[in-house]
Amino acid sequence: MVSELKAEKIPFEIRECNGSELLYHNIATKGILYTTLYFELGALDEKTLVDVSIAARFLGRLATKTKTALEVMNSIKIN
Repeated sequence: MVSELKAEKIPFEIRECNGSELLYHNIATKGILYTTLYFELGALDEKTLVDVSIAARFLGRLATKTKTALEVMNSIKIN
């Protein structure tokens, strides 16, 4: 007999910040803040879209006030 798998339901809150709607999940992440941002990009020209794509690749690789870029990447890999 095959058991049916069901997706885990993650509780969330809808919050508002500066006129934008946020979905907030209070989940333990060992001190790492994860975020996913969505933007309407249909009105941008091709060059700007390329620039946005390049910038997005670097966001998870930047230093913070308390960690170097290498420490950030290592924390992500470890945790």
